[in-house]
Amino acid sequence: MADFEKVEYKFPDEREPEKKAKDDVEFEIEVVDDTPDPDKGRKPLEEPVNEVTDDELSKYDEGVQKRIKDIIDGVYDVNDKRQELQLEQEKARYEDMSEKQLAKELKQLEKAMNEHAKNLEFEKAAAMRDQLLKLRELAFGANLHDSVSGLG
Repeated sequence: MADFEKVEYKFPDEREPEKKAKDDVEFEIEVVDDTPDPDKGRKPLEEPVNEVTDDELSKYDEGVQKRIKDIIDGVYDVNDKRQELQLEQEKARYEDMSEKQLAKELKQLEKAMNEHAKNLEFEKAAAMRDQLLKLRELAFGANLHDSVSGLG
């Protein structure tokens, strides 16, 4: 028959506290409730709100109401408006340039386009080309392309 070693079990509250190693660092975590006062005690929504009610909509002025309705209806595209604004800003910037500044800008864009093409960065080169064409169109008022016709 095998001999078993008798081990006395102690519950955690009966054990002597273990000495802490030097690397053990004590720290406290403080949890702060930063919920705004009006929202404290409010029950969470069962489902997210998908549509704006007429009561909520009436709280906003007419311009905001129209934009909210347009967004809901899918008429108003924020990205399109952002692009239009950016185009107008570019146009105004180029209109304020002197001929010398405009020529310098065209040269820089052309140089950047060629550099990207040389480095086999064709997507960036194409973006530079498009920007160059847009600048020429804004500057000269015509849709100019690098095509030559009548040669044969």
